[in-house]
Amino acid sequence: MDKAGTIIAILIVLASLGILISSFVGNTTNNPPQDNGTHTGYPVWHPPLPGYDGQVQDATILFSAIIMTITGFFMYKWTMFNTQKDKKLLTYFVDREANKTSTLGFDRLLAAYSLVTALAGFSYYLVDVGKLWVIVGVFHNVLEVCILVTLHQGGRITSNSFIVWITLYVLLVVGLSIYLEWPFDALWFKVQGLCSDYALVIQFTRMYLNTRKGYGDETYQRLLDIENPRQNQPNRESISSEIEEIDQTNQNEYGSIGSVGYFRPNYVILLILASLTHIFGNDLST
Repeated sequence: MDKAGTIIAILIVLASLGILISSFVGNTTNNPPQDNGTHTGYPVWHPPLPGYDGQVQDATILFSAIIMTITGFFMYKWTMFNTQKDKKLLTYFVDREANKTSTLGFDRLLAAYSLVTALAGFSYYLVDVGKLWVIVGVFHNVLEVCILVTLHQGGRITSNSFIVWITLYVLLVVGLSIYLEWPFDALWFKVQGLCSDYALVIQFTRMYLNTRKGYGDETYQRLLDIENPRQNQPNRESISSEIEEIDQTNQNEYGSIGSVGYFRPNYVILLILASLTHIFGNDLST
């Protein structure tokens, strides 16, 4: 039944998409004028902006791209530690049955997302946002989809068909962005990109609220019993002494069978704030 429901949902989305695309055909009335790129001279995805200082925009784009490059580099570097010697640095996704999946892959995915977004920023500076830019910009959206699927599948992409679906997604997005006429090419790319942007906010918020609902908001709380985690909780002093012992012995099991680590919910809030800031920047630029 679940599979049938998924197929029906996909068909409805495809039908809605087809109706939306068909509404673009032949509708060329009252379209805004299209500006040309500074460096290429090709038409770009925004109208001329009288009195606008392009130097301010270029400086903002380059500064943001440089910051994201530095951030992505350190994000990736900080995941390259010896997992056998520094087990205390490992964090996990934990499901209802207390099965653990290391977050290292997810952390590196976030690093790749930052680097690809920086690459999209540098490309934006060189060719401006338009049909040329979408060839690079689409991979920013691809990484967002990868993040969503990773979270949906418990911290690791396990579907063998994912590569097929993501390839079809790239072909669809790039193909329509290239062959649709202005302004529908820009609208198409913008709207489909905002879908994944908002989905990230929803998913991160959902992950935070569901985890907090299950385990509370005590940052020192130890996850021992997945069904009733508040029973047999050690006090703060015993936890502090255990943490010191862990630091000395480089153990990761926290001295107890069935332990799955410590819950620090505020870390997830950073992802929510980052995704909200991303949406704010997208909406502001539009």
